[in-house]
Amino acid sequence: MMSSPPTVRNLKLLIRNLRTGQHLKLAIFKHLKGKTMKKAELIKHVASHANVTQGQAEDVINALTTAIRDTVRAGGEIALPDLGKFSSTARAARTSRNPRTGETVEVAAKRVPKFSPTTSFKQLLSDK
Repeated sequence: MMSSPPTVRNLKLLIRNLRTGQHLKLAIFKHLKGKTMKKAELIKHVASHANVTQGQAEDVINALTTAIRDTVRAGGEIALPDLGKFSSTARAARTSRNPRTGETVEVAAKRVPKFSPTTSFKQLLSDK
């Protein structure tokens, strides 16, 4: 799906919001609506908002993801205020059915990652 080119009105609103700081987050997120932010874009975003180099921002993002992965793998939890809690949960062994053949298949017990958003994060997404 192609997005339509920005209109003069939209650009004027964006520039006004950037100048005044009003509704800055709304202007940025409306621009990103429906898009997946890739790691490189996240690095640029963090670098520009934290006034650090892109290399430093990448190091911080890599350290954060490593800390989350290692903690959850070890069975712990990481809670990030205003975002949510990363943890893991156990799934019991169960019997399932192969939809193609109808054959009964045993699915082993396993641990799976889990994310629980905070109430404030849920409210942020429900506000329009």
